[in-house]
Amino acid sequence: MPKNKVLDAEYLIDLNGVEEALSTQSNFVRDTFLDALADGRLRIAKRTSKELKDCDEELYAEFQQIRTKRYITPKVAEQSIQADLIVDHGGGLLGGFPPEDRFENIAICLSQGLKMVSAGKPLKDYKSIGKKCKLNGFTPMTLSEFAQEIA
Repeated sequence: MPKNKVLDAEYLIDLNGVEEALSTQSNFVRDTFLDALADGRLRIAKRTSKELKDCDEELYAEFQQIRTKRYITPKVAEQSIQADLIVDHGGGLLGGFPPEDRFENIAICLSQGLKMVSAGKPLKDYKSIGKKCKLNGFTPMTLSEFAQEIA
């Protein structure tokens, strides 16, 4: 397959996923991340670039060296899905509520048929929201699971 061919998106990655991909010790995971970005299978949530710049200048500089970055920005229909998800989810017993960007990313995934790649607390939030809102078509996954799936 030619290197410049852009495939249809299959995955969306957020800030935590990008941070983990750029800082991992696993060459397999890192190379898979870069290859999937280059061929378009993996897309980046648009707000990730600004968030990365704000929180880690060193990783942001490395991120800027990646030639091919394909972003996804939420559309009006996805913002509507996001609002519905927030209402369906409701607040936790102790008032805990996942950040709005988690719902936005899930809405994008549901609307465009993508799988969500993340790490750490956001990944737990995605799984929790998916379970609480009974989202059978939503698949949150780790970077390792992502790399294994597309290898």
